[in-house]
Amino acid sequence: MKFDLDFKELVRGSGASFTFRIAGMLFGYISTMLMTRFFGADALGCLMIASIVVEISGIFGRFGTNIALLRLTAEHYAGNQIGRIRDIYLKIISMITPVSLLLTTAIFMFSREIAVICFGKEQLTPYIRIAALMIFPVVLNFIHQEGLRGLKKINDYSFLKFTVENLLMTLVLAAAVLFCRNEYMPVISYVSASFGACLIGIILWVLRSRILSTGSIETYSRSGILGIALPLMLANSLVFLMGSIDTLILGILGSTKDVGIYSVAIKVSRLVSITQMAVNSISAPKFAEMHARGDISGLDRITRQSNLLIFWTSVPALLFLVLFPGFTLDYFFGSEFRIGAAAMLILCTGNIFDAATGSVISLMQMTGRQVAFQNIAFLATAVNVILNWLLIPAFGINGAALANFSSIVTLNLCSVIYLYRKYGILSIYLPFIKVGVKGRSPARKNE
Repeated sequence: MKFDLDFKELVRGSGASFTFRIAGMLFGYISTMLMTRFFGADALGCLMIASIVVEISGIFGRFGTNIALLRLTAEHYAGNQIGRIRDIYLKIISMITPVSLLLTTAIFMFSREIAVICFGKEQLTPYIRIAALMIFPVVLNFIHQEGLRGLKKINDYSFLKFTVENLLMTLVLAAAVLFCRNEYMPVISYVSASFGACLIGIILWVLRSRILSTGSIETYSRSGILGIALPLMLANSLVFLMGSIDTLILGILGSTKDVGIYSVAIKVSRLVSITQMAVNSISAPKFAEMHARGDISGLDRITRQSNLLIFWTSVPALLFLVLFPGFTLDYFFGSEFRIGAAAMLILCTGNIFDAATGSVISLMQMTGRQVAFQNIAFLATAVNVILNWLLIPAFGINGAALANFSSIVTLNLCSVIYLYRKYGILSIYLPFIKVGVKGRSPARKNE
C-alpha cells in the first residue's frame, strides 16, 4: 500500500482520536461499573430506556443538520471561507432551537404516558422526565461535534464526542456514591454530564471556527440546508434505530434487568470497534474533500487504507473477548451480568464484520449518496425490527443480539455492493486476499 500524505494524515488523526476514544471508553466503563455495583441492573436498564427516548427525540431535534454542517464545513473550510461557515451555522442554530425546546416540553409533560403506554413500566416515569431536560444540550453537542470534525479539529472533536461526557458522568457518579446514593442518581449524572459537555462544545466551536471574527456570507437558504439535512436525518435516524431498536423492543417485551444486562453486553462488545470511530473521525472530512474535487481514485485509496487500519486494530480486542467472555462480564460488572456472555459474542461478530467494511457509511454520506443510503438503512432497520419481534420472545437477549447482527450485515453488505457498482470502490477489507480495484467516475451524477 502506498504510504502517501493522505494515509499519514489518516494515521496521525486516528491516533489522536484513538487516545480520546480509549479514555472515553475507560470512563464509560467506570461509570457503568459504578451504576451496576451500587444501583443494580434494574437502574441501568431504566437509564438506558430513558436515554433512547431522549436520543430519538434528539434525532428529530437536529433533523440531520449536524451531518449537513460536517459536510458543508469540510467543503468550505478548505477554501478558508469562514463567513460561509458562519452563515450556515447560525441558520442551523435558528432552526434547531425552537424544535428542540418544543420536544423537551412534550417529553417532560407526557413522560408518564410514554412510560406506561409504550413500555408498560410506570417506574420509568421519573427517569424519562429527568432525561427530557437534556434533549437540547444533546442536540447542540451533535452540532458542535460535527462542526469541529468538518474543520478537521480532530483532537477537539474526539475529546468532545468520546471523552468529556463520560468523564463528567464518572465524576458525578463517584460523588453520588460517596455522598448521596439517591436511586435516580444515574439519570441525574447523565443529564449533568450532557449540560457540561454542551458548554465545553460551545467554547471549543467558537474558538476553533473563528466565526466571531468574521461576518456572515450568504451561502445557503434555510430551505437549501434542509434539502441536504432532511435526507441525512432519515438515513441517520434509521441507523440509530437499527442500533437501538433491539434495546427498545427488549424494554417493551422484557424486564428492565434484561435491558441492563444487554446494554452491558453491547458496551463491552464495542471494544471490537474501538478504532473504527477514531479512523472515521478523520476519514469522513477527507471523503467530502476528495468528492468535492472529483478525486475518485483518491476516494478508493483512502477507503482501502482506512478499512485495513480499522480491521487489524480490531482483532486483538475480538480475540480477548472470545477467549474470556464470561470472566469479563462477571469480574468487571458483577455475577448477574455473566448470562450476557453469549449475546456479547454475537454482538462482537457483528462488530468485526462492521470493522471489515470500515468507513462505508461515512463514504456514502460524504459523497452525496444519502438517498441510496437511506433506502439501504430502511431495509436494514426493517430486518432488525422483524427479527427482534420474532426472536426476543423465544431467545431473550440472545435473540436481540442475533437481530442486531443481521441488521449490521445487511446495512454494510448492501452499502459495499452499491459503492462498488457506482464508483468501482470495494469498501470491504478481505484479510490475506489481494484485490485490485480502481475507482471510476459514477455513471450518474444524481440519484
